[in-house]
Amino acid sequence: ESITVTDKEILSASCSLSQNTGLFAEPAAAAAFAGMKKYVEHGKIEDGSKNVVLLTGSGLKDIQSLKSQINIPAAIEPDIDKLKLLIK
Repeated sequence: ESITVTDKEILSASCSLSQNTGLFAEPAAAAAFAGMKKYVEHGKIEDGSKNVVLLTGSGLKDIQSLKSQINIPAAIEPDIDKLKLLIK
């Protein structure tokens, strides 16, 4: 069995992973999570079941695809005092 997902669903899945789990997956990896989300929406995965989705690639591999979906902070000088100012 297979399921198709759109580019929009893949980018949404990647953002959802980042926001809710801290995992930053590239679109090719997030496609698996997008597919699982669609299976859940279509009732093909039982409530309470345990499932595994393999995320094989970091979002840093293809940051251009996600640039419109995420806020990339500006770089700072490698100085602990400057970092402290940002996290206050």
